[in-house]
Amino acid sequence: MTQSISFDRAAGFYDRTRKLPPEVSAQIADSVVRLVPPRARLLEVGIGTGRIARPLMARGLSVAGVDLSRRMMEQLVATLPEGSDTPQIAQANAAYLPLPGGAFEAVLAVHVFHLIAEWRRALEEIRRVLRPGGMLLAGHDGRQPDSPFRRLSEHWHAIVNARAQEAEQPGVGDFDEMYRILENSGALADEIMAAEWTAEYNVGDYFDSLEKGIYSSTWRVAPEVLPECVAELRAWAKAELGPLNETYQVRRAFVWQRFRWG
Repeated sequence: MTQSISFDRAAGFYDRTRKLPPEVSAQIADSVVRLVPPRARLLEVGIGTGRIARPLMARGLSVAGVDLSRRMMEQLVATLPEGSDTPQIAQANAAYLPLPGGAFEAVLAVHVFHLIAEWRRALEEIRRVLRPGGMLLAGHDGRQPDSPFRRLSEHWHAIVNARAQEAEQPGVGDFDEMYRILENSGALADEIMAAEWTAEYNVGDYFDSLEKGIYSSTWRVAPEVLPECVAELRAWAKAELGPLNETYQVRRAFVWQRFRWG
């Protein structure tokens, strides 16, 4: 069976490479405060280093979390402000939550369903631990569709897959399918824009990250094949994008897909 992906190897660099601007983190946290009931108890599936959870805790929300990676959660605890309460956290697969039913008003999941091999079962588990009237907030932040970095990512996957490697993740590949399953379960669905911002990205930094194995799409590529894949992508990028030291302004957005059950 295909295994879900643990981010143990990313614990030391995740916060540095996936960091959101402070004002964006604040806007995302404030959006959750507006969406959940007062004194709500929240569970974050894939809590990791607390990129989403820490600002919520700073606002007084009760946040518990599960993650496959113990090292990521150790990083979360190590970076809490002095005097902060430690959240209830557990190393667990989202498809087998070690939690009682009906314990939470809301479950948060940000950039995680594509990593969960048994994602359909994970959806059932999320429904089980939600109280009646509870909600799932599935969050993602993305770049504009025509950005150079979206094009680089798409071509990277094509190159790796052509070499019979495994760039594709083990979980959700078609999020429309996931959303249909949730709606068919009786969930009311809507979308909330939490934050929009402009970020600078350098093409050379993208290649540096590929070579260092920072992106999870490189983790299942054989070490002897990885340099060949990067070299092919470099050649494509030079032809399609021009100089590899170019820096681009890219519009980004963080969106919550909200699913509520009566």
